[in-house]
Amino acid sequence: MYPPPMFMPPGMFKPQRSFARIIFTTLATAVFGLSITLNLYLLAFSVLGGGLGLSRAAGIEQTVLVEGDPKEKIAVIPVSGVILTNTADRFNAMLTAAEKDPNVKAIVIDVDTPGGAVTPSDEIHARILRFRQQFPTRPVVVTMGGLATSGGYYVSCAGEYVFAQRTTLTGNIGVILPRYNFSKLAKSYGVEEVTVTAPANGFKNAGSSLAPIDEKDNEYLQGLINDAYGSFKTAVKTGRAGKLAGKIEEIANGKVYTASEALSLGLVDQLGYATDAYDK
Repeated sequence: MYPPPMFMPPGMFKPQRSFARIIFTTLATAVFGLSITLNLYLLAFSVLGGGLGLSRAAGIEQTVLVEGDPKEKIAVIPVSGVILTNTADRFNAMLTAAEKDPNVKAIVIDVDTPGGAVTPSDEIHARILRFRQQFPTRPVVVTMGGLATSGGYYVSCAGEYVFAQRTTLTGNIGVILPRYNFSKLAKSYGVEEVTVTAPANGFKNAGSSLAPIDEKDNEYLQGLINDAYGSFKTAVKTGRAGKLAGKIEEIANGKVYTASEALSLGLVDQLGYATDAYDK
């Protein structure tokens, strides 16, 4: 078995001594919101422990960031840490809670993440687009913290308007499938790969870390991540339609961009801090 494809910067994971698991480093998160009119009520949803229900008792806490008209709310929903399955579940629960509150007039998605697994990143992206389609009069704005790379940008490009702090790192548009091959090391200790699969000459054991590298396995695994990469490029091209300053193939090269570089490439709309977002 090998880890699933990831929307992650390559420096964010390290092999453990067992070589069988990946350690992901989570970074500190920052919370700030955005107001599109004066005197609005900012509603922050933060997930506590427990289930995914919509009441506070079920695990969602609502915190007032800036007091204003209680009938004119903005919901600030965080996407922080490594994006995994529970991240997508929590995001869906929080956005559903905002949908059910008729006083919520806009959504701010606070992104501070190095990325994560492909599937939950795609689920969050699709959930944002579904909200925008169902509630076209409720704006969705993204604000980036220290990191909005890889899966973090995949999520961000679903927003209508994207803010980045001047020190934000973003982009890193690409897919990575972590692999380590120890067949030469194993051979020196008399260890041989003898795994049995059905079909015998199929791809069930493709990419085994103890078997010699096989070119047909490499092509097979490359095809898997190429498909995810294609979806990523399409998401960026569609989400930033008319704003990208260059061809998507040149921009989506796996590079991490500074905020100013991202602005010049059309990956974000504006640089600014929390107060700038409030003023907007």
